Amino acid sequence: MLVSRLFLILVVLMLAGFGIGSLLSPGWLAGLVGFGLETTTARSDVRAFYGGIELALAVFLIWCLLDPSRVRLALGFTGLVFGFVAASRGLGMLLDRPVTSVTVTALTVETATAVIALVLAGRAS
Repeated sequence: MLVSRLFLILVVLMLAGFGIGSLLSPGWLAGLVGFGLETTTARSDVRAFYGGIELALAVFLIWCLLDPSRVRLALGFTGLVFGFVAASRGLGMLLDRPVTSVTVTALTVETATAVIALVLAGRAS
């Protein structure tokens, strides 16, 4: 249980960091992944989606961490979310060329997060 909780805390920190960074400075994320934010709509979209959703996921995981009976739920949810993100990124890598080191790094982190979460969820039963 301790390993699972520590893992989830690490995920919370990762999500909160990207969420806060995207909310307060959308240009930071745009520069990291290489897309433009020429309009206020684009900046608001990054703030809302990358900031808001990542922070909401972090808050959900924190809520789960407050009750040991919800840790397995948090692990399964984390595996599901990161698994779908990784699968979507993988599809993007097949469709969009060339693949950059940023994309490969993101896919690696997302896949590892999904696998670790699902393994820990399986052990939590």
